[in-house]
Amino acid sequence: MEYCPAQAGKKNYYVRYNDKDYRLAVRRAMENSEAFIDVYRWRAGIESTMNQYNQLTGVKRLRVRGLQAVRYCALLKAAGLNLLRAAAVRKARMRAQGTGKGRLSPFWVPFSLFKERFIRFIAKLGSFFFAQPKWADSYSKLAA
Repeated sequence: MEYCPAQAGKKNYYVRYNDKDYRLAVRRAMENSEAFIDVYRWRAGIESTMNQYNQLTGVKRLRVRGLQAVRYCALLKAAGLNLLRAAAVRKARMRAQGTGKGRLSPFWVPFSLFKERFIRFIAKLGSFFFAQPKWADSYSKLAA
């Protein structure tokens, strides 16, 4: 054999090891077990999620200071990441169903047909209820 850990002594061959070698051998044997692989796969998924959290949202480069502000921004970025991932899942499901670009879901068909009319109607309602009287312009000019 090219590599054999046994070394010749005066009377016998000996395999010598220290505590570090023993701990390393036990750890490697444990890492090859099915139980360890099953537990570790969750960690790999979480590490992937955290990497995506950093890469897509830039959470490590927040422009705020203070615990409350950082917590708020990090929470918003996490919610944004969840929305991105949910959209990716929905897109994949729609592709799998054969619903691709150019086809609208039944919910959006009536809205797309009457979209412009609906927007004009809402604009007229807004101008009717929230219209500024003509004399209000003179007050804003005097204030300036």
